[in-house]
Amino acid sequence: MRINDTRLTEGDGVKVLARVTIILDDMVAINGLAVMPGHRGGLHLAFPRHTHSDGTKRDTAHPLNTETRSYIERVVFDAYKAGKTEKRNG
Repeated sequence: MRINDTRLTEGDGVKVLARVTIILDDMVAINGLAVMPGHRGGLHLAFPRHTHSDGTKRDTAHPLNTETRSYIERVVFDAYKAGKTEKRNG
């Protein structure tokens, strides 16, 4: 698996630093990732979730192993640190 593109738009600057879409192997887009401040400093990458009518939350996409999570985090955090975040329209 290879991330071909990472698209970041600015978040609210407090809870969400950036909203993220990644493109995998030029075939699949995953929308709804979020770069957030980490609990002990640093950064945290939240994966997309769906909230059901009963209030329960369930991930809609997530890595299945530590190596994949680390790879996705590295690519997204590098793009974020490089200032590749675009301003939202409006």
